Amino acid sequence: MWAAIRLIRATRVFGTIFLSYLWALSFARLWPHRFGTDARWKKVHRKNARRMYKGFVRLRGVYIKLGQILSIMGTFLPRSYTEELEGLQDEVPAQPYPTVAKAFEKALGKSPKAAFASFEEKPIAAASLGQVHEARNADGERLAVKVLYPNVADIIRIDLRVLGWALRVYKNFVPINQIERVHEQLADMLARETDLANEARCLTRMAENFAGDADTLFPVVHPEWSCKTVLTMSFMDGVKISKKDALSTLGLDPYAVATKLTQVFYKQLFIDRFFHADP
Repeated sequence: MWAAIRLIRATRVFGTIFLSYLWALSFARLWPHRFGTDARWKKVHRKNARRMYKGFVRLRGVYIKLGQILSIMGTFLPRSYTEELEGLQDEVPAQPYPTVAKAFEKALGKSPKAAFASFEEKPIAAASLGQVHEARNADGERLAVKVLYPNVADIIRIDLRVLGWALRVYKNFVPINQIERVHEQLADMLARETDLANEARCLTRMAENFAGDADTLFPVVHPEWSCKTVLTMSFMDGVKISKKDALSTLGLDPYAVATKLTQVFYKQLFIDRFFHADP
């Protein structure tokens, strides 16, 4: 039942946007001097971009990920869309703790608070498919616990079907080949991002590749509390490389950090041939 409801909600979001453009196009043809101006179309684009943003936030899951991709790669869309969807890069609303606790217990057989000495109910960060909580084990070590949301595989399957339909409809109005690549890239990305066991293996392999570099560190995976839908790692504090003041406060030269990041990328690409795209 929830799958059918989700399908209806997603169809309603895209259907509303589609009808809005249909009406706008009809009026523009009937009264071009009033409704066919650039200013008028900018208002239509902005209004529908906000509809898409709000709809994606309500739907979450694949739609958050799609919004993130479009905010970066959606050059075939009006600028209003990339501007509105940029908020999905960092401002993803979190799921309530009971939802995360249920997913954790289903995966590992224990509730988070039974598995760890302490487990913060408020997440450190929320993303499109899961969220991260801070915890401590019996030894007092700080941990970062990443948990995928419940039924994420079924949600992805349904969402990709709706998106495929929506993109085919959109292509009739905007005949741009790249639009099909969005769907293909999203499907491939989601297949990898919903396998946290694979992420744990990649993390371990990446750490081994930089074992001799004292300035490049990686979290340590705790396999006893990790599986395909849960990943438990050692907690690591940090700041964004773009925040120069924060780096200076830590006694780090921003230019030295940028140089190091470039060297790390080059090693991954040209020596290890194993690349981490989201450090």
